[in-house]
Amino acid sequence: MRLIIMDTGYILNKFGINEMPISIKKLTSGNINSTFLAEFKNRKIVIQSLNRNVFKNCYDVMNNISIVNEIFDKYQKNDVAAVKFHTALSGVNYIEHEESMYRICDYISEDNSDNALFLTGFAYGKFIKIINTNSDNIKKFRNTISDFHNYSSYLQRLINNPDSSMISRIILLRLSSLENVLSTTFDSDLKRRITHNDAKADNVIIGSTVTVIDLDTVMEGYVAIDYGDTIRSFTADNLSFDIIQSITEGYAKGLDGLLDAREIASLYYGILYVTAELAVRYFSDYIGSTDYFKTKTPSMCQIRAQQLINQLDFFLKYEGIIKRIINNSFKNSSK
Repeated sequence: MRLIIMDTGYILNKFGINEMPISIKKLTSGNINSTFLAEFKNRKIVIQSLNRNVFKNCYDVMNNISIVNEIFDKYQKNDVAAVKFHTALSGVNYIEHEESMYRICDYISEDNSDNALFLTGFAYGKFIKIINTNSDNIKKFRNTISDFHNYSSYLQRLINNPDSSMISRIILLRLSSLENVLSTTFDSDLKRRITHNDAKADNVIIGSTVTVIDLDTVMEGYVAIDYGDTIRSFTADNLSFDIIQSITEGYAKGLDGLLDAREIASLYYGILYVTAELAVRYFSDYIGSTDYFKTKTPSMCQIRAQQLINQLDFFLKYEGIIKRIINNSFKNSSK
């Protein structure tokens, strides 16, 4: 997607902004949408074009984001926020131009924090708590991606591919064995809530306010998946119990008694779930079955998949310690 200066003026005008930016550059941090930073004399604005190949119904995505923004508009405290998208002159939070959908938000500057792990966990936990407080709001959310976070579906597609022989049989057997464990935990009796569904380390910005961003996947899911993704992403380069503990304490504080006992028990398995799921997706790209990660070569995908398997081994090996961290954190948060 290419954004040219003429388009920029048109898009900004549709949001009631009548000045042109001093500069505009493409940001490369995101993998899905095309994102641009427009700098004005006194402020910066982010302009984003949604990827309609990934989000088949962008209207549902923007509807869900609108609900999140409405909920946080009514939230009285300033301990956590959700990224706020501007309302266009048409009254909705997006515009359409040349077959693309655009939205804008204010740029959020980031500060260094010695407490980033706890604050990130707290932000995601509090986000879930706030979103799920009102049952009437929950009913308004729509499912935006079918089969999202479906480990069994990803795994079966990988195994059924003839080229799966390129992957170690031992690894495939282990991933299949894990599927049985996960299906027992994530069954129809485990409570589903409105969750972020992409709760990586870099989707929380710690600035003047701790802000949850990248709301495109907010829909029904398991809290354990969000928790697991945060743990996975922060421990990718440093498998540390201290990291796990700080994040977990943050989640427990933010969730503030929301979860039932079964949900708390599922949190450990959420770590296994997202780590194994991501490994499967990288293996799928490695054998050429999919192209989830378009900027990665097959060799890069193979290396990343093996890194995730090593990470998974750590989580499995220290199950007892991690479960104890989870249980103690949630017990202490209720005191």
